[in-house]
Parts: sequence; structure tokens; C-alpha cells
Amino acid sequence: MKTVLLSYAILCIFLIIPTFVDGQEKNPPPDWKNLKILEVNREPPVSIIIPFNSSDEAKDLSDRESNNYMSLNGQWLFHYSEGPAERPEDFHDPSFDYSGWNKIEVPGNWEMQGYGMPMYLNHPFDFSPHKRPTPPVITFIPESNNPVGSYAREFEISKEWKGKEIFLHFGSVKSAMYVWVNGKKAGYSQGSKTPAVFNITQHLKEGKNKLAVEVYRWSDGSFFECQDFWRMSGIQRDVFLVARTKTHVEDVKVEATLDDLYEKGLLSVQLILRYGKEGKYTIGFQLYEGDYLICETEKNIQSEDFVGRVNFEEVFAAVKQWSAEIP
Repeated sequence: MKTVLLSYAILCIFLIIPTFVDGQEKNPPPDWKNLKILEVNREPPVSIIIPFNSSDEAKDLSDRESNNYMSLNGQWLFHYSEGPAERPEDFHDPSFDYSGWNKIEVPGNWEMQGYGMPMYLNHPFDFSPHKRPTPPVITFIPESNNPVGSYAREFEISKEWKGKEIFLHFGSVKSAMYVWVNGKKAGYSQGSKTPAVFNITQHLKEGKNKLAVEVYRWSDGSFFECQDFWRMSGIQRDVFLVARTKTHVEDVKVEATLDDLYEKGLLSVQLILRYGKEGKYTIGFQLYEGDYLICETEKNIQSEDFVGRVNFEEVFAAVKQWSAEIP
């Protein structure tokens, strides 16, 4: 009798199933390591619009001189931590003691102000420059060596803003941030080179208000930020407040072109409106060349929802055409 030896290859497949309690995942990763979360309470991306109280005011003043604009640039209180475990977790509490904290200039990179190390890289990820990083589905974002910057400052809004919607704008924060106003969490955002806007109206109070921002140098969004440039962190662009009436223009798109014969000018103005309440409204626009009024038009509209769209189309004869020779 011959003995036949059989070899078996055993393939083990492990399926990791997260545990859920009452429909919620138990012990989910933090937002900055969670591929399912890019933002919390962030406004949808729109054009940056600074409102004025009148058309004359808009013609005479710059955006930053509008009574509905407030810059938050300048010196903020700052604390630098080498990793999330060392960060001051309750620094956003209104009663927190900031004695011993330094000041930092906003906007600015913290590496250029004495904290951490700036890195210049081409294609490697800055959190793993000497080895191949784990794919983002596993989220190889360092826990222990991931610097965190904690920012805080106070501001006082104008009495003229009472009854208006107040929006907090960040031009750029790298790589992820949490925002608190008067100890209440206002939102979360990642996407370091794109603006982040939060409606903070409900968190404000009369008198002084406290703004706290926690910034992580690396997040799961860092996998999309691998460029040939200096890798630095912090609040990198302007921070400001904008006040809007409850009914306001939320977004605008303007297209100016020529007809097929390159003779007449075609102007398209597309507006997205947000209404404070249902009702009848009048919306219009004015087109100027210097101080000369070229066109003025308006429409009467009936709001049926809290968001609406209005389009204007105008045709102009004998327009001054742009060219490289006559810009």
C-alpha cells in the first residue's frame, strides 16, 4: 500500500466588524483619523461675499472697511504640543487659565515662529518621509508625534450686528482643526488649502466672546496634500467675521463673454439667496464702469423655501473688448 501525503493550504480571511451601540460605532477614531468625516457644521463652499449696508457704501469702501466685516488677524494666545496626548484638552473652557502661554501671529506658520520643524519634501509624506506609508484606508497618521497647536483669543462684536447671522471664516488651516466659541463646539474641518466657514450665531453673547481653535499638523486629509513644497502648519491665512442679515445673498456667479460674432457683450449673473422667512422680496444688481452706471435691473420674487436661485441675463452693444494688447 502506498502512502499519499496531501498538503493543505489554509487561507484565513479576517473581517473586522466595528461594534455599534444604539446605532453608533463604539470607540470610533478621532475625526482627524476618520475617513468618513471631513467636516462638522461647516458651511457649504461658496464665494466669499462681504456685504455692505448700501450701494454707495460699497462703492466708497473696500471689503475690509465694511461695517459687516471684522478681522481676527493679529496676536493670539498659543500653546504647542508634540502630540495629541500632551495637548491641553480643556483649553476652550471659558474659565481656563492661560498664564504661561505665549503669543503667536495669525495668520502664520508655527514652524516659522519657533515651534516644530519646517520640512521641504517632494513626493514623500511628511509624517513618514523615510518609508512607504500605510495606505489611507488603514490611516497611518501618527498618534504620538503629531504636533497640535492650541489657539485662543477674545473678540467683541458690534452692537449693529444684533439680529444678524455671524459667520466665522478661516482662509486656510493645516491640516485639521476644531473650533469652539465660548466653550461650545462650533465645528470641525480638514482640507488645509480650502476656506472653512462656520455659522457661530447661536454661540455668541453680548460683550466679550472667546474663540478657541485646536489645529493638528497631520490628519487623514494629509494623504491628499503631498506636493513639492514646504510642509508647515497652523492658521495660514486670514481669519475674519462677517455679519449678514437673515435674508442675504449666499453665493454669486458672474459670467461676462461675447456673442458668436464677437460684437455684443453677454452678462450672466446667477445668485443663490437664503431667506430668513417666506415672503416677497426684491433683488437686483447695478453695473458700473468707474462712477458711470451702465445697467440697473431688479426682479420681484416670492420665496417658497429658505433657499432660492435668481438669474439675470443682459446684452450690451459695442462693449469694450478685453485683449492682451488692451487689457
